[in-house]
Amino acid sequence: MSRTPVRSRIYRAHLGPAWRSAAPDVVRERVTDRTVLVTGASSGIGAATAAWVEELGARVIGLSRTPAAVPTVRCDLTSADSVDEAVESLAEERIDIVVSNAGISLHRSISAASDPMRDLDRSVATNLTGPARLFLGLLPSMASGGQWINVGTVSALVPTSGWASYAGSKAGFAAWWRAVTAEHPPVLMSTVHFPLVLSPMSAPTYRTSWGLTTTQAAQIITGVMVRRPRTVAPWWARVAAAGLAFR
Repeated sequence: MSRTPVRSRIYRAHLGPAWRSAAPDVVRERVTDRTVLVTGASSGIGAATAAWVEELGARVIGLSRTPAAVPTVRCDLTSADSVDEAVESLAEERIDIVVSNAGISLHRSISAASDPMRDLDRSVATNLTGPARLFLGLLPSMASGGQWINVGTVSALVPTSGWASYAGSKAGFAAWWRAVTAEHPPVLMSTVHFPLVLSPMSAPTYRTSWGLTTTQAAQIITGVMVRRPRTVAPWWARVAAAGLAFR
């Protein structure tokens, strides 16, 4: 993986200063000999993050429906039984950092969907109830002072047409997440509301070269591991969300 940090003109002008990455040596100090669990580790942001922290000295465990380049525990977030089985298999692990990345992105208007409730059910199971069940199951295994990083989306802050299932499920988890953070201070919880990331998940919808690469997204996530903020969101998404509150 390239060690080049996210270009300053991108994070300063478009995202804001909170989106800077961290120097590899600083990340190495944070993750060496620690266990990092990455969900959705078989592709996209998850695969890039798993590869990067493993290179920097972390012991990485992937959670995925399909095999990944790192040791992987099979887990389908839409299945309660699958999540419980994954949690049980990790019961003896001391988990220091979780990157909750796995998700589903459906771009389809309600009028165009053959079964809009099925779209919503799939989105909620993958983006809300599945990660929530995983969090509740893994909490006893989290080390004191551990960190849980939620890979969120600007769609949770600024919903747009055609993204009802995705935005609704992500916003629902974000609201649940904000309430839970007050209850578990020993585990620091961070959310990164990403804009467009050019990944296999976004490829069917977007035909553009604009956006963060998965490498840049991984570098941002490791920056969050180091600086440990509660929330990272583009400045323009915060402004737009505030404006929507007055509509």
